[in-house]
Formats: sequence, C-alpha cells, structure tokens
Amino acid sequence: MTEANEEQKRASSEMLNSFSKYIGRRTVTFHWEDEDGVPWQNGTGALLHVAHRHFIITAAHVDDQIKTKHDAQKPTFILGGGMIERVPIPLDRLVVLSSPVEEKRRQWSDLYDIAAIEISPFVLKNLTGHSIFLELEQLDLVVDQNENSAFYVFGFTAASNEPDMDRRVLSTEAFPIYTKLFHGDLNELIFFDPCGLAFDFDAHASGGEGSARRVPPLGGISGCGIWRIGLDDGKFMESEPAQSKLVAIEHKEVVSSKVIVGTRIKFALQMIHSDYPDLREALASVFPSLE
Repeated sequence: MTEANEEQKRASSEMLNSFSKYIGRRTVTFHWEDEDGVPWQNGTGALLHVAHRHFIITAAHVDDQIKTKHDAQKPTFILGGGMIERVPIPLDRLVVLSSPVEEKRRQWSDLYDIAAIEISPFVLKNLTGHSIFLELEQLDLVVDQNENSAFYVFGFTAASNEPDMDRRVLSTEAFPIYTKLFHGDLNELIFFDPCGLAFDFDAHASGGEGSARRVPPLGGISGCGIWRIGLDDGKFMESEPAQSKLVAIEHKEVVSSKVIVGTRIKFALQMIHSDYPDLREALASVFPSLE
C-alpha cells in the first residue's frame, strides 16, 4: 500500500509539474533595478491576447508601483516565466487600465484589485518564442464559490529572488499552490465581496503550534493567475494542462482566515471592453455579455 501511495504521489507531482510548465509560459514577472543596478522582482502577471492587442493582466496595486517607477523615469522590466537566462524586457511604454479607488493612494485591503497593461510591438516581439498569450476561450468568468473544482495559484515569490550583483540578473522561482475554493462562512472573511473568489491556503498547515512558517512569504505573487485545472478536486489527474482556465487574479493572502483572495478575471475584460471600442466585437464573440 505504501508503494502504491508513493507512486500516486509521484504521478501527482509529475502532473502538477506539467501544469506549471504550461501556465509558466503564459506568466511574466515584473522587475526593476535599485540605485546600484541590482534587479528585484515585485509582482506577477498573466498574458492575454484580444484580437490585435496584447495585455498583461495583473493586480492594480502592482500596476500602481509600476506607474510610480515610470513617473520617476525608472524603467520596469518583465521576464517571461521567471527564467533567468532570458534577457529582461523593458516596458517601453505604459498604457494601463486599472480598477478605481476612492482615495488617491490605493489600499492593500481593496478587493477590486485588477489591472490590464497593453504591451507594445517591441515587448511582444521580445516575448515571442518563449512566452504564449492566452486566448479569450481560455478564460472562465462563471466560477461558483461553492463548486469543488481544483485550482492552481501560480506566481513567483520575492522570497525566492537571488540577485546576481555582478551580472545584474535575477533568478526567481515559481511557488504554485494547489488548492480549492474556500467553503467556510464568507461573512467572516475580511474585505470580501462577490467580485472576488476565495481559496483555501493555510501557511502553517504543515507545522505544529509555535512552529516556523513552512512556506515563503507570498509577496511577489500579487497579480498572478489563479487557474481552474480540474472540474473535480479529486479527479484533476484526468485533466490536461491545455484545458486550464484562468479564473482570477491574485491580490491578497488573508492569514487570519487562511485564504487567498483573487479578483475575477471578468473585471479586467469589462475594463478592456469599456476603453477599447475596437475590441468589443472580439470580446462579444466569446462573451456576449460582460455585465
């Protein structure tokens, strides 16, 4: 029985690795350099293609930091899949759509936390060959908080960063989280609203009382994709990576409630629909109603 269990664990690990490879090619990390030219990573994003335009979908609070750097004439770079041997690509222009806030400064507690960054032909050309953009058909706008699907939160933590001072390059490692939807009392969650989805995540689950945190701090995964990888939590082994659907963009870990919260991807599409009249036909062909 033990041998069979070990075989099952091995098969499960290999399957999750195949999902990581598939999703990783559709993911980018954001980087910038400090005053000494040393690169640091802060934030993750998912690549999306809509008709003749290409976007990075990320969290609005990540986008806020990018805009601050841009306004200070300090460039932000992206790296496809977090791969160290790829040359970081500078964001040569900043065309963004970002969820609104009432205050001048965005609060980390804001739930409606999503942004779309349109990339230039220069960035697109440099991503070609190792990164792939999602098509609209690969998005899922109708996830129910009560369903039992399997999900994958796929981002890159800043804690995994290894800056090379001499080469001025950054090595970072993905920290994917296999999870399911939170089925507790949503009324007990802090800052929760129907525009979001909540997923189980207990950073201390593998340790006893008083033990050290067993996973790295999640800073850096903000803006990463949350993907449905199986229609049944117990049968994801029957799924294929190409069947994965992007459902939300991660923006917060609520430690006290043992959840990760993301904003539904629908809200990024609504912003694109509002601000890009030339894309409305393409959006309507897949999603007739974005209300």
